[in-house]
Amino acid sequence: MTGEDVNAGMLTVAARESSGLPAAVEWRQAPADRLPFGDGEFDAVVCQQGLQFFPDVAAATTEAARVSRPGARVAVTVWSPLERSPYFEAQFLAIRQIVGAQAVTSFEGAFGFPADRITGALSAAGLRDVRVHEVTVEIRLPRLAEYAVGHLQALPWGAVVARTRTDGLEAVGALMVERLAPHMAADGSVAAPFASLLVSATR
Repeated sequence: MTGEDVNAGMLTVAARESSGLPAAVEWRQAPADRLPFGDGEFDAVVCQQGLQFFPDVAAATTEAARVSRPGARVAVTVWSPLERSPYFEAQFLAIRQIVGAQAVTSFEGAFGFPADRITGALSAAGLRDVRVHEVTVEIRLPRLAEYAVGHLQALPWGAVVARTRTDGLEAVGALMVERLAPHMAADGSVAAPFASLLVSATR
């Protein structure tokens, strides 16, 4: 998903209870700053790795508050600073080295969104008990030599690399393998920490 795609809308999941059956899941796509729901419809609202890309953060958090019932929980996650996630840091450094600084400008928005901007927006939207936690999870990735290139193909900055240099994706992947050698197992898989900021609040 590109930054433009995220700006245009977000996926909202609504769980609907039906008699005697598990809740059905309804997927709706809508702009984050104009959610197609009434006031106070939800017991919880979650925004995962999206807020940093929204063009109007205040409008998005105001909408999240509006569709939440009194007492509902609102939770937002964004990536922690780049150095807290070695895999993404290796990706950033490799792209900058192989292709140049023009290919890594997207990282600034993805990994440079400060916690105080989120807490301020949630508080301004009328939410209370705003709290910030950093959540770090170690994730094992498959054989990195293949995984890194495939993952890059799904990312906006990977598209820039592919357009800029015909062998760019493979070159970046090879350099990532070198940089992540301390995290690599004998089979070529990688176990590394990934860190996000989790900001929660109550309506």
